[in-house]
Amino acid sequence: MANATNSASTATAQSDRVQTVLNDAGIMTALTSLTTLVDNISGASEVVVGDAHTNDSDETTLQVASADGKVTIAADVLSAGSVIDVKALVNCTSTNSTDTLTLKLYAGDATAPGSSLLLCDTAAVDVADDDIGVLEATVVVRTGEATGTAFALSRWALDAPGTATYRPTSYLSSGAATEMTAIDFTSAIELFVTAEWSVAHANNSCRLELLTASFRNAN
Repeated sequence: MANATNSASTATAQSDRVQTVLNDAGIMTALTSLTTLVDNISGASEVVVGDAHTNDSDETTLQVASADGKVTIAADVLSAGSVIDVKALVNCTSTNSTDTLTLKLYAGDATAPGSSLLLCDTAAVDVADDDIGVLEATVVVRTGEATGTAFALSRWALDAPGTATYRPTSYLSSGAATEMTAIDFTSAIELFVTAEWSVAHANNSCRLELLTASFRNAN
Protein backbone atom coordinates (compact mmCIF):
# COMPACT_ATOMS: atom_id res chain seq x y z
CA MET A 1 0.00 0.00 0.00
CA ALA A 2 2.88 2.34 0.83
CA ASN A 3 4.43 1.76 -2.61
CA ALA A 4 1.09 2.45 -4.33
CA THR A 5 0.63 5.67 -2.35
CA ASN A 6 4.17 6.81 -3.12
CA SER A 7 3.69 6.03 -6.83
CA ALA A 8 0.47 8.06 -6.94
CA SER A 9 2.12 10.97 -5.18
CA THR A 10 5.08 10.83 -7.55
CA ALA A 11 2.77 10.78 -10.60
CA THR A 12 0.82 13.77 -9.27
CA ALA A 13 4.01 15.70 -8.61
CA GLN A 14 5.33 14.95 -12.07
CA SER A 15 2.02 16.06 -13.62
CA ASP A 16 2.16 19.30 -11.66
CA ARG A 17 5.72 19.94 -12.83
CA VAL A 18 4.75 19.32 -16.48
CA GLN A 19 1.78 21.68 -16.09
CA THR A 20 4.08 24.33 -14.61
CA VAL A 21 6.57 23.99 -17.47
CA LEU A 22 3.79 24.25 -20.07
CA ASN A 23 2.33 27.30 -18.38
CA ASP A 24 5.73 28.97 -18.12
CA ALA A 25 6.33 28.38 -21.82
CA GLY A 26 2.94 29.74 -22.73
CA ILE A 27 2.02 26.47 -24.41
CA MET A 28 -1.21 25.96 -22.47
CA THR A 29 -2.36 29.45 -23.43
CA ALA A 30 -1.58 28.68 -27.06
CA LEU A 31 -3.47 25.39 -26.93
CA THR A 32 -6.47 27.10 -25.36
CA SER A 33 -6.42 29.75 -28.07
CA LEU A 34 -6.15 27.07 -30.75
CA THR A 35 -9.17 25.23 -29.34
CA THR A 36 -11.18 28.44 -29.41
CA LEU A 37 -10.06 29.11 -32.98
CA VAL A 38 -11.09 25.63 -34.15
CA ASP A 39 -14.49 26.03 -32.50
CA ASN A 40 -14.97 29.26 -34.43
CA ILE A 41 -13.85 27.85 -37.80
CA SER A 42 -16.80 25.50 -38.08
CA GLY A 43 -19.76 24.26 -36.12
CA ALA A 44 -22.98 22.32 -36.40
CA SER A 45 -26.16 21.84 -34.43
CA GLU A 46 -29.63 20.37 -34.80
CA VAL A 47 -33.04 20.03 -33.21
CA VAL A 48 -35.39 17.11 -33.82
CA VAL A 49 -39.03 16.05 -33.34
CA GLY A 50 -41.00 19.14 -32.50
CA ASP A 51 -44.42 19.86 -31.01
CA ALA A 52 -47.63 19.77 -33.03
CA HIS A 53 -48.73 23.13 -34.46
CA THR A 54 -52.49 22.74 -34.65
CA ASN A 55 -55.66 24.78 -35.16
CA ASP A 56 -53.88 28.11 -35.67
CA SER A 57 -53.90 30.44 -38.69
CA ASP A 58 -51.22 32.83 -37.40
CA GLU A 59 -47.60 32.62 -38.53
CA THR A 60 -45.93 30.82 -35.64
CA THR A 61 -42.40 29.63 -34.89
CA LEU A 62 -42.51 25.84 -34.73
CA GLN A 63 -41.67 24.59 -31.28
CA VAL A 64 -39.73 21.76 -29.68
CA ALA A 65 -40.45 20.72 -26.08
CA SER A 66 -42.68 23.79 -25.59
CA ALA A 67 -39.91 26.20 -26.64
CA ASP A 68 -38.96 27.80 -29.94
CA GLY A 69 -37.28 25.21 -32.17
CA LYS A 70 -34.07 26.93 -33.21
CA VAL A 71 -30.38 26.53 -33.90
CA THR A 72 -28.22 29.38 -32.61
CA ILE A 73 -24.92 30.62 -34.03
CA ALA A 74 -22.99 32.52 -31.37
CA ALA A 75 -22.14 36.19 -31.61
CA ASP A 76 -18.89 37.31 -33.28
CA VAL A 77 -18.35 33.96 -35.00
CA LEU A 78 -19.32 34.82 -38.59
CA SER A 79 -17.32 37.16 -40.81
CA ALA A 80 -16.78 37.93 -44.49
CA GLY A 81 -16.56 34.66 -46.38
CA SER A 82 -18.45 32.57 -43.82
CA VAL A 83 -20.90 30.06 -45.28
CA ILE A 84 -24.01 28.80 -43.44
CA ASP A 85 -25.96 25.72 -44.56
CA VAL A 86 -29.45 25.22 -43.12
CA LYS A 87 -31.93 22.39 -43.66
CA ALA A 88 -35.39 21.88 -42.19
CA LEU A 89 -37.99 19.14 -42.46
CA VAL A 90 -41.67 19.64 -41.53
CA ASN A 91 -44.28 16.88 -41.45
CA CYS A 92 -47.97 17.56 -42.19
CA THR A 93 -49.41 15.12 -39.69
CA SER A 94 -53.04 15.91 -40.55
CA THR A 95 -54.89 18.31 -42.86
CA ASN A 96 -58.38 19.63 -43.59
CA SER A 97 -60.08 19.96 -46.98
CA THR A 98 -58.25 22.41 -49.31
CA ASP A 99 -56.66 24.48 -46.55
CA THR A 100 -53.13 25.60 -47.37
CA LEU A 101 -49.86 25.68 -45.44
CA THR A 102 -46.99 28.14 -45.83
CA LEU A 103 -43.56 27.45 -44.33
CA LYS A 104 -40.73 29.94 -43.88
CA LEU A 105 -37.09 29.64 -42.82
CA TYR A 106 -35.60 32.63 -41.01
CA ALA A 107 -32.38 33.92 -39.47
CA GLY A 108 -32.68 36.36 -36.59
CA ASP A 109 -34.87 36.21 -33.49
CA ALA A 110 -37.20 33.22 -33.14
CA THR A 111 -39.59 35.30 -31.04
CA ALA A 112 -39.89 37.95 -33.77
CA PRO A 113 -40.18 36.46 -37.28
CA GLY A 114 -41.44 39.75 -38.67
CA SER A 115 -38.15 41.48 -37.92
CA SER A 116 -35.94 38.52 -38.90
CA LEU A 117 -34.29 37.78 -42.25
CA LEU A 118 -36.29 35.55 -44.57
CA LEU A 119 -34.07 32.82 -46.01
CA CYS A 120 -36.64 30.62 -47.72
CA ASP A 121 -40.42 30.54 -48.03
CA THR A 122 -42.79 28.10 -49.69
CA ALA A 123 -45.90 29.01 -51.59
CA ALA A 124 -49.25 28.51 -49.88
CA VAL A 125 -49.75 24.84 -50.73
CA ASP A 126 -52.89 22.71 -50.43
CA VAL A 127 -51.24 19.92 -48.48
CA ALA A 128 -52.48 16.42 -47.70
CA ASP A 129 -51.93 14.14 -44.71
CA ASP A 130 -48.28 13.06 -44.37
CA ASP A 131 -46.97 15.55 -46.92
CA ILE A 132 -43.52 16.89 -46.08
CA GLY A 133 -41.98 20.32 -46.33
CA VAL A 134 -38.25 20.69 -46.96
CA LEU A 135 -36.51 24.05 -46.78
CA GLU A 136 -32.80 24.53 -47.48
CA ALA A 137 -30.60 27.60 -47.66
CA THR A 138 -26.94 28.37 -48.20
CA VAL A 139 -25.98 31.80 -46.92
CA VAL A 140 -22.71 33.51 -47.82
CA VAL A 141 -21.60 36.38 -45.59
CA ARG A 142 -20.19 39.23 -47.69
CA THR A 143 -19.31 41.65 -44.90
CA GLY A 144 -19.32 41.08 -41.16
CA GLU A 145 -19.54 43.16 -37.98
CA ALA A 146 -22.68 44.95 -36.74
CA THR A 147 -23.94 46.08 -40.16
CA GLY A 148 -23.05 43.03 -42.21
CA THR A 149 -24.39 41.85 -45.55
CA ALA A 150 -25.06 38.40 -46.99
CA PHE A 151 -26.63 36.62 -49.93
CA ALA A 152 -28.61 33.39 -49.97
CA LEU A 153 -29.48 30.61 -52.39
CA SER A 154 -32.42 28.56 -51.17
CA ARG A 155 -34.86 25.92 -52.34
CA TRP A 156 -38.00 24.29 -51.01
CA ALA A 157 -40.42 21.45 -51.61
CA LEU A 158 -43.85 20.85 -50.06
CA ASP A 159 -45.73 17.78 -51.24
CA ALA A 160 -45.95 14.01 -50.84
CA PRO A 161 -42.66 12.20 -50.15
CA GLY A 162 -41.12 10.94 -53.38
CA THR A 163 -43.06 13.36 -55.58
CA ALA A 164 -42.15 16.74 -54.09
CA THR A 165 -40.29 19.01 -56.52
CA TYR A 166 -37.58 21.41 -55.37
CA ARG A 167 -38.12 25.04 -56.30
CA PRO A 168 -34.97 27.17 -56.14
CA THR A 169 -34.95 30.83 -55.14
CA SER A 170 -32.10 33.29 -54.99
CA TYR A 171 -32.47 36.45 -52.94
CA LEU A 172 -33.20 37.58 -50.06
CA SER A 173 -34.47 40.78 -48.60
CA SER A 174 -38.22 40.63 -48.28
CA GLY A 175 -38.28 38.40 -51.34
CA ALA A 176 -36.25 40.73 -53.56
CA ALA A 177 -33.24 39.60 -55.55
CA THR A 178 -30.83 41.72 -53.54
CA GLU A 179 -28.34 41.02 -50.82
CA MET A 180 -29.43 41.10 -47.21
CA THR A 181 -28.16 44.17 -45.38
CA ALA A 182 -27.78 45.52 -41.85
CA ILE A 183 -27.21 42.09 -40.28
CA ASP A 184 -25.71 42.29 -36.82
CA PHE A 185 -23.12 39.52 -36.75
CA THR A 186 -21.91 40.78 -33.38
CA SER A 187 -25.09 39.29 -31.89
CA ALA A 188 -26.21 35.67 -31.79
CA ILE A 189 -28.25 34.57 -34.82
CA GLU A 190 -31.15 32.13 -34.43
CA LEU A 191 -32.24 29.91 -37.33
CA PHE A 192 -35.87 28.78 -37.15
CA VAL A 193 -38.98 27.76 -39.12
CA THR A 194 -42.49 29.19 -39.03
CA ALA A 195 -45.76 27.69 -40.20
CA GLU A 196 -48.98 29.42 -41.21
CA TRP A 197 -52.23 27.59 -41.97
CA SER A 198 -54.79 29.40 -44.13
CA VAL A 199 -57.56 28.30 -41.77
CA ALA A 200 -57.53 27.44 -38.08
CA HIS A 201 -58.93 23.93 -37.90
CA ALA A 202 -58.45 21.05 -35.47
CA ASN A 203 -57.34 18.79 -38.33
CA ASN A 204 -54.68 21.19 -39.57
CA SER A 205 -51.51 20.09 -37.82
CA CYS A 206 -47.80 19.99 -38.64
CA ARG A 207 -44.56 19.67 -36.72
CA LEU A 208 -40.87 20.31 -37.14
CA GLU A 209 -39.09 16.98 -37.59
CA LEU A 210 -35.56 18.20 -38.18
CA LEU A 211 -33.62 21.45 -38.23
CA THR A 212 -29.88 21.41 -38.85
CA ALA A 213 -27.36 24.17 -39.39
CA SER A 214 -23.63 24.20 -39.98
CA PHE A 215 -21.18 26.94 -40.80
CA ARG A 216 -17.59 27.31 -41.90
CA ASN A 217 -15.40 30.38 -41.90
CA ALA A 218 -13.00 31.49 -44.59
CA ASN A 219 -10.15 32.16 -42.15
